[in-house]
Amino acid sequence: MDVCGDGRHPENHLGALEFHCSGDYCGALVSQTGGSNWTHVQRELLGQVEVYFSVSDPALNVAASRHLDLRIDIVEPSTTALLNGAFPALWYSGTVQVQLDAEDSGSGRATSGVEGIVYRVDDQPPQLHTGDQATFPVSGEGAHAVRFHAIDVVGNHEPTRTVSFGIDETAPVAQDVTVVPGSGLGNCSVPTRTVWLALSAADEGSGVQLMRLSNDGVSWSAWRPYARRAFWQLASASEPVSVHFQVRDGVGWLSAPISRIVSYAPADVWCTYMPTVQR
Repeated sequence: MDVCGDGRHPENHLGALEFHCSGDYCGALVSQTGGSNWTHVQRELLGQVEVYFSVSDPALNVAASRHLDLRIDIVEPSTTALLNGAFPALWYSGTVQVQLDAEDSGSGRATSGVEGIVYRVDDQPPQLHTGDQATFPVSGEGAHAVRFHAIDVVGNHEPTRTVSFGIDETAPVAQDVTVVPGSGLGNCSVPTRTVWLALSAADEGSGVQLMRLSNDGVSWSAWRPYARRAFWQLASASEPVSVHFQVRDGVGWLSAPISRIVSYAPADVWCTYMPTVQR
């Protein structure tokens, strides 16, 4: 902000000119001229300041201008986004409650306050919400983006920010379980009835994250990271048996368990694979 002053003397005898300022930041002198008419330009005042001018003539008569109590806020506000009451995650299992909280820290002791928050969900028209908090739901399976910025009372605009996330409302699918026969890559001594399984599953949203296996559909292994290959110990090596398979996606949806009848085949693989997945 610039502050300019001018003064005159009826007898054209202006003397000294003084600029007086107190407060957060009084800026810097840009220019000052004297004579029968004078001007003074002070630039970049910030925060809460009190300013006035005084002039005197050669006889030391002093005149002061009125005092100005200025509050100059040039700092834009800042907005924090919470999704379902917490910092944003990548995926959610249903409707997401978005909360935008804006704060105006101001310049020094001059804080004009938040005027409102502008937000836009996906390709919908922008919305202006008066005040320093906006709350609204976002629903629908798939990817979403919320763009937002706050505006303070004197018109400072926060740069637009974006929070992106996905909603996954569909359970994953466990697809198949088969036994991989000897690969010919090398021989290892494996535990009794242990086979090398090929596993397949799919999820179009948050992705398949965890899996578990069972020989009877009742007693299950612990959940572990999903992998397309795993060692497993069958109930029998002499006859066809069942293997049950279930997966979980990134937001916690469970697939329906599937079971396949498989037959034992020796696991002929590199020994480096042998930290086995046992029941």
